Amino acid sequence: KRTNTTTNGVFSGIISIQNYSIDTDEDKVNDYLDLDSDGDVCNDVIEAGFIDEDGDGIIGVGIPTFDNGGVNDKGGITGHDYTILPLEDDNGIYFFQKVSSPVLINSLPVSKTACQVGVSASFSVGIKTLDNPAFIWQIYNSESTNYEPWDNLNESETYSGTNTAILNVNNINIDQKNKKLQLENGTSLSEGDLITLDGSTGKILSGATKLIEPELGGNFKKFMSWADKVRTMGVRGNADTPQDVRLAQKFGVDGIGLVRTEHMFFDTHRLNVMRELIFAEKTDDRQDALNLLLPMQREDFYEIFSLMEEQSVCIRLLDPPLHEFLPKTRDQVVALAESMDLPLSKVINRVEELEEINPMLGTRGVRLGITVPEIYVMQARAIFEAACLVQKNTGRMIKPEIMIPLVSANREVELVKARVDAVASSVQSETGIEVNYSLGVMVETPRAALRAHDIARTVDFMSFGTNDLTQMTYGLSRDDAGRFMREYVNQEIYDEDPFLTLDIYGVGELLSIAADRSRSVKSDILLGLCGEHGGDPESIIFCHDAGFDYVSCSPFRTPIARLAAAQAELMNK
Repeated sequence: KRTNTTTNGVFSGIISIQNYSIDTDEDKVNDYLDLDSDGDVCNDVIEAGFIDEDGDGIIGVGIPTFDNGGVNDKGGITGHDYTILPLEDDNGIYFFQKVSSPVLINSLPVSKTACQVGVSASFSVGIKTLDNPAFIWQIYNSESTNYEPWDNLNESETYSGTNTAILNVNNINIDQKNKKLQLENGTSLSEGDLITLDGSTGKILSGATKLIEPELGGNFKKFMSWADKVRTMGVRGNADTPQDVRLAQKFGVDGIGLVRTEHMFFDTHRLNVMRELIFAEKTDDRQDALNLLLPMQREDFYEIFSLMEEQSVCIRLLDPPLHEFLPKTRDQVVALAESMDLPLSKVINRVEELEEINPMLGTRGVRLGITVPEIYVMQARAIFEAACLVQKNTGRMIKPEIMIPLVSANREVELVKARVDAVASSVQSETGIEVNYSLGVMVETPRAALRAHDIARTVDFMSFGTNDLTQMTYGLSRDDAGRFMREYVNQEIYDEDPFLTLDIYGVGELLSIAADRSRSVKSDILLGLCGEHGGDPESIIFCHDAGFDYVSCSPFRTPIARLAAAQAELMNK
C-alpha cells in the first residue's frame, strides 16, 4: 500500500493470517498465500521471514519468478537482481544480497499454532552495510497478475523506521504561491493546518488525533527490573508540574532531580500575578503579589511531595530573567496595560527597563535571588509549608532539596542560604513541625566548577547543569549552534554535538575537577547531573566512572538512563 525508503534503518511488517487454505490453486500465478511447499502443515505466508524450522535451508518456497522489486509475502527480497542465500548466521539471520547493497531479514521462529486464523506473523527488514544504503520495500498482492498493492493490507500493516527514515509521498500537487497542497484523493491542506504523523506506520492524519499513553508493563517492566538490580547510580526524572511528576513515576524514576519552578508561573492566572509583582513600585504592593503567589506555589509543592512520598525531590529556585514573564509584541503590551489598568507608557518603560543585551548571562538565577530576595523567600516558605503539611497529614518525613541556580561564588550561596535558613526556622516555629531540608547549587558556570571546593563547604549537594555549562565552556549558544554544528562534526572538529553527548575532554574535565575538589572538603557531598546529557548513554557512563550519585533527565529518557547505568556498572566488573 505504501513505499518506504530508508537510508539507515529497519522496517518491520506484520502479515495477518486470515483464511488461507493449504492447497495450490490453478490460476497459474505465483501465489504464495496458500502454499505449503515443505509439507510442515504451516502456510508459507506464516513462515514469511522466519527461521527455517523444517531444516530445508530455504525460507518458504525460495526464489519467486516474478519481478516486482519489493518484498514478497514470505519476507523474501524479490526482483531487481536480488538472490537468496540459503544461509543463516549464529543469530538466525538470513542474508539476501544485491550487488553492493546487502540487506538482511531479522526473524524469530514461529510455531505451527500460528496457522490459526487471525494470528499475525511479523518480520523485519534492515540494511546490513552502508555501501549502497538505499532500498525500497513494497508488499504486493501476488494473487494479482499486475502485482497491485494489496487493498486491505493497511488494516493490519505495521511499518516502523529506526534511525533515519525517508517516506516517499507521491501524487501531491503543491501550490507554493498560495501555500497549499492537494492530495490525490482531493484533500487540500493549507499552511498552518494541524496534522498528526504516525511515526510507526508513516500515515499522516488530518487534525489532532486522540492519543493514549503506552502501557509500561510485562516484559519491559521485567527487563528494567534486571537493570535496576545491577545499577548503583540513581536515575531521576525532570518534572516541572505535578502532572510531570505522575509521568516520571510511570517510568520508574528514583526521584525528581529537577523541578523548574518558573514553569509553574506561566499559567494565565499566575502569569498575571507575576506581572503584578514585576510592576509593583512599593514594597507593600510587591508583598501583596507575593502573598497571592505563595499559596499557588505551596499547592504545587504539596502535590509533588504527596506523590513522591519520601523519594528525593530537588527544587530549583526561580532561574530565568524577569523579562521572560512580560509581553513580547506591541499588541501584547497594549493588552497588558489594559488588563492591569496601567498607562501604556508605563508598561512600555518597564519592559524596556528589564530588557538586557544578553539576558541569559544577565540578571537571572542567583543574581535575581540576591537583587529581588523576596522571590526566593516566598518560594522557600512555600516549600517548607508544603513539606510540613504533608508530614502532618501522612506522618511521612519530607526532606526537600533546594537548589540555587547559576552560582559562581560561594558568597552568593551564603547570602541565599542565610535567608532560606531564616524561613525554615520561622515555619518550624509557626507549625511546631521540624523542618528538614538540604541546600545545594546548580553548577552551570566554569568558575563554579573550578571553585567547587569553596562552594562545597556551604552546601549539601551539587547538580551539574551541563546544558548551560557546555554553552559557557564553548562560548556557544545552544539555540544557534545548529546552523553550523553538522559541518563541525563532518569535518571532525567535534566528535559529536556537545549538546547531545557530553564533551568528556572539556566539559567532562570540569566535572571531574569539581567532583574531586568538592569531595576533598566534604566526602559525603551528593553529586548529580541534570539536562539533556542525563539521558545520553555515553554521558551516563562518564558520570558513573566519575563517581556521581545520580543523573536526571526527561522522564521519557529514564529507561535508557537506567539501562546505561546498569551497563556502566557491569563494565567495571
